[in-house]
Amino acid sequence: MTVLKVPNSTTLSSSSKIPLETLTETCTNICADTLPPDTVYDASKTSSWNEKIVHGILNAVTALSPKHKFIVYATLIRQDYSSSSSIHTTSGAFWNNKTDGLWNFSWSGGDKEGGVNVVISLAWIGKD
Repeated sequence: MTVLKVPNSTTLSSSSKIPLETLTETCTNICADTLPPDTVYDASKTSSWNEKIVHGILNAVTALSPKHKFIVYATLIRQDYSSSSSIHTTSGAFWNNKTDGLWNFSWSGGDKEGGVNVVISLAWIGKD
């Protein structure tokens, strides 16, 4: 059995006006509230889970930094130890490095078969 280990968070710009510890705590709490430890992947619930996670993060970060616009992407991943699957993503942007940035975060719903993991990308863009 191979377990994919992803760094908890990666910052692709240091311009965040919200401390990274606050972003990590916020995303961890929202994911844990949305997907309690006994949650098993259910494709019919993924839209509502994703919506709750994305809107929860957007509400939190816009309250913390009203001078930015935000984009949140959330990907739910079913833990499946019987197959060897992986996800590779790439992002690119042309922006102002002093006011804009991107932060990636990975949350694990535990080590049980059929559990749910979440990968979040949060981009911020300074308002004119």
